[in-house]
Amino acid sequence: MTTNARIALLIDCDNVSYSSIEGVLEELAKDGTVNVRHAHGNWKSNHLSGWIEKLHPNAIRSIQQFAYTTGKNATDSSMIIDAMDLLSLLSR
Repeated sequence: MTTNARIALLIDCDNVSYSSIEGVLEELAKDGTVNVRHAHGNWKSNHLSGWIEKLHPNAIRSIQQFAYTTGKNATDSSMIIDAMDLLSLLSR
C-alpha cells in the first residue's frame, strides 16, 4: 500500500555499496515518494566508481565532499548539514 509520504534519501556513499540502490528505492516506494535523493561522498575517489553509474538512472544528485583530513568523516558532517537544510525548508 503506497502512502503520500514524502521521503528524503541521503546516502553515505563512502560507507554503503551501490549494488542494492534499486532495491532500497523499491522498498521506500512502498511507504511514499522519494522526493529527495542525495548521494554524499568524495567523487574523486575511485572507491565510488560503481556509484557513478547508478546516479543518473535513479535520479540521484551527487554531493561532493572532499576528504580534507585523514581519519575524519567529512561525509557524515555534510549529510548532517544537508538534513538540517531539508528540515528548515519544511518549517517555512
